[in-house]
Amino acid sequence: MKYALKPSQYAVLVAIMLTASVGDSLLSRGMGQVGAVDLHHLGLLWHALFNPFVDAGIILLIGFFACYTTALSWADLTFVIARHRIRLRRHSPDGTLLAA
Repeated sequence: MKYALKPSQYAVLVAIMLTASVGDSLLSRGMGQVGAVDLHHLGLLWHALFNPFVDAGIILLIGFFACYTTALSWADLTFVIARHRIRLRRHSPDGTLLAA
């Protein structure tokens, strides 16, 4: 089955890739600055909530979810997943590529 995409649909797919990747990166950086939050140190949760990297990451991931649900409204799940597979590929801390 072949899909013919409109420019606005390409824009949604690009937004999915960008918001997911950048949102994950910002959230990871912010939580790395805050450190581990556990039941004994709940005060760190406030530091995490007011960290600008965490806030930006959360906002971008909300944008990712909105774009993803928009893409799913006009395309099949397998089509949408195939178009942003690069986001599903993860790198280990030493830089090697892990399985998707």
